[in-house]
Amino acid sequence: GCYVITFIAPQGQTFTNASQYLNAPFCATAGQAVTGINAEVIAPGSETSAAGRVADGGGAGVSGVGIDLFTENRAAYLASTTTNSNGDYTLTLPGAGCYVITFIAPQGQTFTNASQYLNAPFCATAGQAVTGINAQTTGGGGAATLGDSVTNQDGSGEPNVEVVLYQATGDGSRGEYLRSAFTDGSGAYSLSVAAGCYVIDFVAPSGRTWVSTGTPWQQLVACVAAGESNLDLDGVLN
Repeated sequence: GCYVITFIAPQGQTFTNASQYLNAPFCATAGQAVTGINAEVIAPGSETSAAGRVADGGGAGVSGVGIDLFTENRAAYLASTTTNSNGDYTLTLPGAGCYVITFIAPQGQTFTNASQYLNAPFCATAGQAVTGINAQTTGGGGAATLGDSVTNQDGSGEPNVEVVLYQATGDGSRGEYLRSAFTDGSGAYSLSVAAGCYVIDFVAPSGRTWVSTGTPWQQLVACVAAGESNLDLDGVLN
C-alpha cells in the first residue's frame, strides 16, 4: 500500500525544509523492503542566515537602520531587525531560497543610491551563513572609535556592563541619546562613531558603585576626529 512517514526533528532543530516536520510519502508492494527514505536536519549553530553592516561614507557604523526581510521579488514579508551600535545586523532565514533585504535609512539620510530605501536580493542554500550584505549611507566625517574596558579593583574584567552613548552639547553635558552597548566577556567595549564630541555614561551593576565617583553612574566626555581612536575611557567598580 501507500504510506506517509513523518519525521519530527528534536526540539529546537529543523530539517532542511526549514520545518520541525518532514513528510515522506511512498508506496510498497507486498514483501518489498523500501529503503532510502531519509531526512537531514540542520546542525545546531548552522542555521541559514544573512548578515552585513551599514556604514557611512567615512566607514563609521550607522546604528538603528531598519532592515526588512522578504521572499524573492518582495512577494511576502518575513521579518525585521535593526543595526546595532556598530552598524552590524544578522537575520535568521527560514531555510534555503532566494530573498530580498530592504534597508531603511534613518530619517533625513539616504543611501548612495540617493534613496532612503535600498533593496539587496540574494539566495542561500540550507545551513549557509550569507555575509557581506552591506549598505552605505551618504555623508559621514570618517570612522572614529571610543572604547576601553570596565574592571573590578582586582583588575578582572566585568562583563555585561551597560555603556550609554550621548551626543555632547557645547558645555560638555549630555545631549541627544544615541545608543547603548555592553561590555564583552573580558569587560571590553568599543563604539564606532562619526567625528565629534560625546558623553559616555557607565551604568554600574545593581548594588555596585564606581571607584571614581562612589555612585552607580560614571560619566566621561570625549571628542574624536575622523579616523581617530580614544581607547582610554574606562571604569573601575567598587
